[in-house]
Amino acid sequence: MRHRCIAAPSLAYIGERKKARSWLARALAIDPNDFVTQYNAACMYSVLGEVEEAVRYLERAVGGSVSQNVLERIRHEVDFDAIRDHPRFVQLLSSLGL
Repeated sequence: MRHRCIAAPSLAYIGERKKARSWLARALAIDPNDFVTQYNAACMYSVLGEVEEAVRYLERAVGGSVSQNVLERIRHEVDFDAIRDHPRFVQLLSSLGL
């Protein structure tokens, strides 16, 4: 399961949109509340340019609080570059203290 959710953003990068969505859907079906799955869902949707979905999954992943390591990862995650300036993403980062 984990390899599917981790590979989904990479598949999106290379234009394999359908396969990326399929692999992510399988991972979410197995464990929809897993942090890594939700985080990678946010990454994949960001790469696909689907800001609302990206932010929704990132919000679910981080919940109400998040460790400093995760904050740093979010801050430097290249998968989020496509949505980094979007108001909803900026608002989420602000709420996390970034």
